[in-house]
Amino acid sequence: MPMVGGHSTASIATPKINQVAIDIQPAVERHLSVKLENVKATHYTQQVVAGMVYHIRVLASKQSSKTSSDGDNESADIAFHLRVFQPLPHTGDPLELQFVKETNLTESLNILPPRLKLNP
Repeated sequence: MPMVGGHSTASIATPKINQVAIDIQPAVERHLSVKLENVKATHYTQQVVAGMVYHIRVLASKQSSKTSSDGDNESADIAFHLRVFQPLPHTGDPLELQFVKETNLTESLNILPPRLKLNP
């Protein structure tokens, strides 16, 4: 159980955290200007605030505009870190993508800054 205001230690992503990554995928795609496939959360931390802040390391495939010789779109593996805010349930507010950082495939999960002004 995370301490109020403090970050938990990094843990292997649970099905619930993977679902958070999938649910926030459209916002990530808009921010990175890409179409993602096979989104999978690998690790996360959480911070209890007036809701929950998740820092999530995600692996995915990025669709490319290039077409291979057999006519299929080529995909490239990418990794990124997300900062996602989940408001308290009674607010009815949706998940909020607060920060996204594309990283290399071997980089460990990092705690991201509180806010980056992202376009909706």
